[in-house]
Amino acid sequence: MTKAVLPRMRARRSGLIVMMGSRSVWQADIPVSTYSKVASRVLTHLSCRPPPTTLLRRQLSTVRVCQASLLRSTVLTRFSAFSETLAAEVGQFGIRVLLVITGGFRTTQEKQIYKAETHISDYDGFRERIIETIDNAFVRSRNDPVKAMEIVADVVRSEGKAEGAELPQMLLLGPATFTQARAYTGKLTASVQQWEAIGTDMEFDTHKPR
Repeated sequence: MTKAVLPRMRARRSGLIVMMGSRSVWQADIPVSTYSKVASRVLTHLSCRPPPTTLLRRQLSTVRVCQASLLRSTVLTRFSAFSETLAAEVGQFGIRVLLVITGGFRTTQEKQIYKAETHISDYDGFRERIIETIDNAFVRSRNDPVKAMEIVADVVRSEGKAEGAELPQMLLLGPATFTQARAYTGKLTASVQQWEAIGTDMEFDTHKPR
């Protein structure tokens, strides 16, 4: 879709591309992070179809979900980097890119069935907690996806609750999304502070000032 509309947007030197992302790109807790990692590996296997390694077989057997759900999860978690790169590329043509990052809304995802088909005893208990967490996450949510889409419409049109506001590159929606964003940025900041002195000392010894 992006490739289809970009030529016309470049020609008229304006446009707005809206992409839907997910907070799972920042998700830190075990159940959802495992879901995302398994989804990513399964997608790679389904797309490239190489002979699966022993490690891949074990990861696939930990939690299997349907192919459609795996594709959705992986695509969403990779949209962040793609949208930022696209924004840097097309900004010179007056084209803007908005990444909407949602999380914790009650959607039809609650009807998706997750199950473990193969059991590895090392994951007993852990496996069941993952499946239970995913099964209940959407059902128990108190957040209305309709409200989220109304905000997106306001932001795109620069009206309503977004009137007079500058278009963000990322639009975070849902309390859980903000919680995960803060947790991720906090860990990133801590890592920078702890390792910057060591991680930046990378020059060749022959080029260091005496």
